[in-house]
Amino acid sequence: RRQITLRMLSVEQFSFGEFTLSLPTPCASYGFDIRNANGRKGVIDVGREFAFFLVDRFFGGSSGQPLPLHRGLTPIERLAVRIVVERLTTLVEEIWHDHVRLELELSTFESIPEMIQAANQDDPVLVANIEVAVEDQTSLIVVCLPFSVLQTFFSSVDRRRVQDVVTTEQERRVARE
Repeated sequence: RRQITLRMLSVEQFSFGEFTLSLPTPCASYGFDIRNANGRKGVIDVGREFAFFLVDRFFGGSSGQPLPLHRGLTPIERLAVRIVVERLTTLVEEIWHDHVRLELELSTFESIPEMIQAANQDDPVLVANIEVAVEDQTSLIVVCLPFSVLQTFFSSVDRRRVQDVVTTEQERRVARE
């Protein structure tokens, strides 16, 4: 068991083409459908270093540092890493729940960035870069959502985006309802 630290580095707007150009080759990108958004799709890229760390841990690797290999994930490795990516999609749904309802379902995997087909090259996307640190090794998780799905959040002027901090469980439940 090791401590894993996650730190939000940035949230930026890019075109989808710029996003795919920023990914390394090979990558570990999982595509997902946004079921309630008329065929819109998004991407979660698990950095190669973190992907191979997960594979090493899931398959009983030694306590030493796993070496990230310069190759794509095998089908069995993809399934192992998918467990973590499914949890990430659930967290993304929970994070946006109060602002935009998202129903995410993993659908594809790509190791070649140019082959990712989630949006048109010119479509605007919101990209969150999350640093993952395990001991002296760091990697990046990148979450890419189509901007069109989030436009209600960004275009709402009259809605209050910052909520007061609610302290008790009962108050949180009432605020969610």
